[in-house]
Amino acid sequence: MRSKAIESVNLRRLKDPKDRTVYREVAEEYQIGEQSLRLWVKKEDSLAASSSVADMSEAAMPPMTHLQMEAELKRLRSKVAKLQSENTLLKKAFVAMSSEWQE
Repeated sequence: MRSKAIESVNLRRLKDPKDRTVYREVAEEYQIGEQSLRLWVKKEDSLAASSSVADMSEAAMPPMTHLQMEAELKRLRSKVAKLQSENTLLKKAFVAMSSEWQE
């Protein structure tokens, strides 16, 4: 049940990265605690990140369907846009703070 719930969350996050109801709905579907599900997914994500994905060649990666590729591209574009806006905000904050210190 745990692995199915995690897989369900991951699939839904791939389909729609901005969906904020994923954890609540999957938790209700599997009749588990939402916070427990969040912790399971977070642990699974950290394990996946810590594994040597960088060492894997493209051929060793599991094949993705067209829909999965589109969802991943959408997720990555969204992440890039968010990081760019955060970067712009940080630059503006730095300029504002540095001009206050010079006065």
